Amino acid sequence: MISEPLRNPLSLFDVKGKSAIVTGATGAFGRATAITLSALGGKVTIAGSNTKELEAVAEECDSVGGEVCMVPRRPDTLEDAQAMLDAALKAFGRVDQLVVGSGYNKAGFIQDLSLDDWQAVMDANVRGPWFMAKVVGGYWIKEKVKGQGRADVVRARPPRQHLRLHRLLRLEGRDGFADARARD
Repeated sequence: MISEPLRNPLSLFDVKGKSAIVTGATGAFGRATAITLSALGGKVTIAGSNTKELEAVAEECDSVGGEVCMVPRRPDTLEDAQAMLDAALKAFGRVDQLVVGSGYNKAGFIQDLSLDDWQAVMDANVRGPWFMAKVVGGYWIKEKVKGQGRADVVRARPPRQHLRLHRLLRLEGRDGFADARARD
């Protein structure tokens, strides 16, 4: 017997009526994701630290037919992540997708990077996604959302100080994640 996803593989990409949390919605990837999901009939809870820019993204999502909920926060703490989940649940009753588009990069060479700058990059790019995954993943486990919830961490490229390492590992065939993102 052939399963429905094999009969209709495009159904795997159908987001109509599904609810997504998109962090970093005022950045390039978060904005594009929020607008795309909205245009495809999705419901989006958009989060970002700049309220004015977040309102502009909400208007764009609305203009393509999306339902939008705004949360003017970054995922800097578990409380921030919980507030995003709570807002999405209040607005749409459920969360089907999590897109972590928020992040931060302090461009420069590793020898010139201060420990405080490095920590800020790690907090934004590692702790923030972890907070979101912990909170939303915990919700999915509690609500038994098996095989339906989806989480994506979106990055344009790794921080500059890692580019040479990615190139080296890619040349040696040992880095499965080194792809077009590792190019300048």
